Amino acid sequence: VVFHRSTKPYEGDADLLFCPLIQETFLLILPEYHPLANLAEVPITALQGESLVLPDLNVLPFYSQVLQACQTAGFEPKIDQTIRSGGIVTLLSLVAAGVGLSVLPSHVQVLHREGVVYRPIAGLDLCRHIAVVWRKDTVSSVLQNFLSAIQST
Repeated sequence: VVFHRSTKPYEGDADLLFCPLIQETFLLILPEYHPLANLAEVPITALQGESLVLPDLNVLPFYSQVLQACQTAGFEPKIDQTIRSGGIVTLLSLVAAGVGLSVLPSHVQVLHREGVVYRPIAGLDLCRHIAVVWRKDTVSSVLQNFLSAIQST
């Protein structure tokens, strides 16, 4: 069994089965004192000229979709290339320190990081699916019980 952020690598594999578990949206993370923090929802075009701190695209290539969304909105995002972190806590701390803004999965809100606010981004239809994947031919009762347990939640 593997938990994966996308079902795409497995969709064409006849030996594997998968079950989507959750669908997670993304939010703009910004310092609480930032002028955009006063908005209930931030238009993606408002990110033009703002420094963005994102996870390392070599580690999490999913975030290239943020860059593509900015380009589709008509601007080239200003990415801080000196940041090479995939750690959410580190990125939240960098935002709180005023280094830049970030786009992260909505579950980061549970961390209750002081100094940052979380806002939806109008024009960014980005979501991530978390799925469980397993071998089709597995007949383990432990696997079946596990799958039943996670599917019931």
